[in-house]
Amino acid sequence: MTGTMTATQYAYVGWVKIQVPPHLGILRCEICKQDIGTFDPKDLKAPLHAAMFKPVGPGFPYPFRVDPRLTMLGEWDNLRCPYCKYRPFLDKDALMTPAGRMKVGDRVPHHLSPAEKAAIERQKTIDREWTVETEIDPETVTSDQLRELYPDYSQDKINQLMINMKFPREKMLDIVEESPQKKGKKKYQCDFCGQKFRHAPSLSRHKRKCQNKPKEK
Repeated sequence: MTGTMTATQYAYVGWVKIQVPPHLGILRCEICKQDIGTFDPKDLKAPLHAAMFKPVGPGFPYPFRVDPRLTMLGEWDNLRCPYCKYRPFLDKDALMTPAGRMKVGDRVPHHLSPAEKAAIERQKTIDREWTVETEIDPETVTSDQLRELYPDYSQDKINQLMINMKFPREKMLDIVEESPQKKGKKKYQCDFCGQKFRHAPSLSRHKRKCQNKPKEK
């Protein structure tokens, strides 16, 4: 799949800043990291060839020598960066751009906007939560497993996450529903009058009053 860049982009040659049309990509040498040319993603094929690349801007030379009589000069093995004199590609089907490496046929990478970065982070969070729900047993989960999924979390946050997994809200509600206090069971009984209470402190307070209370005739 091919694609074009939509944001404003610039190539840098020394201290010179050149604006490059958004439909073109910028070729950067993988050795010296210098911007040396431009390309149209639709023209790229493997192996890369000198004829696929154009100057970075008006008035600049072509990045590679192209001579129809000497076709070998344009082949991938013979291409050299005009600045460092080394081959600017590490692979025959991939090249470097200011935003990262790309393979032939891929979309041209570009620097992400704040909104795009936020969307990626949200998706990472969703993926991590899905992994936790589907691949990790809440009963046997360890802090090391959670730390791999949440490397940016502090230890306190990891511990809280473990508690939430082992005792989710639904489970806590079940525990509360099963407790004697919630069901209304009164297991503490007064020895004097037989009245029952849910809590021992309530029974103690009652006893002090009950044993001093005059008995009815």
